[in-house]
Amino acid sequence: MPIPRRPCWVCAPSARFKRYRRGQTIMTRETHERDLCLIRAGRVRVIMLAPSGRKVRFRDIESGGVFGEIAALDGRPRCATVLVQEDTLLVRLAPDALGPLLQRHWPMWSKQLDAYLDSVPP
Repeated sequence: MPIPRRPCWVCAPSARFKRYRRGQTIMTRETHERDLCLIRAGRVRVIMLAPSGRKVRFRDIESGGVFGEIAALDGRPRCATVLVQEDTLLVRLAPDALGPLLQRHWPMWSKQLDAYLDSVPP
């Protein structure tokens, strides 16, 4: 589910905007960096490892999408690598900003969470 046109995260004091060029790696599997990333413009590819160790494309995420939510919420290392497919502008939110943001804007985040849970296979 895409983020709204007039998103609440622009008001978050800890929001950081960062540009990435095609071919760059935004984050790698097993790193401890925990930002939640919202794609303002561009497209990224999430790569995971199969049990065999082979790299598998998990999903492509376009403008309006979100990634990094798992590590931001559970505090564990990243479970995937994210590669830039076309020039991308991200809004990065530190995990400590998420609690207050979730509380202030729960209806929007609740829809995001429902959409995410619907996309996860049983």
